[in-house]
Amino acid sequence: MPFITFTIEGFQERISALSTIDAKIHQANDTIYREVSDFMVSEMRTNAHVSETTRTHAGGFMKSSIGSNITSTGAEVFVSAPYAVYENARGGIKAGYGPHNFADMAANKTQQIATQVVKREYDYIFQYL
Repeated sequence: MPFITFTIEGFQERISALSTIDAKIHQANDTIYREVSDFMVSEMRTNAHVSETTRTHAGGFMKSSIGSNITSTGAEVFVSAPYAVYENARGGIKAGYGPHNFADMAANKTQQIATQVVKREYDYIFQYL
């Protein structure tokens, strides 16, 4: 009785690539958290108003209180100035500076780039599988 045989090549390489996927996903997530939160912090600082009375104090208290924390499960962007929530909620436009809603504007812009960052990082992982 004749046998039909065939050989699958490259299978071991694919299995090896899959065995490292957990580490690659963790690394991609860290990059995403850092890059997206850094972008949002930068946008918030760019749009934050600095009052004339605080302009001499390190670029304004609220602006200098914007920062981020990266954890294993995500990123947190914060403004520690106690009045920041009120400033962001204020209506109107400050002449020469634009709208007061600095955090909302930054969040909207960040959402636009976040998808691109996630896609780039995960495409990099899966292009070799």
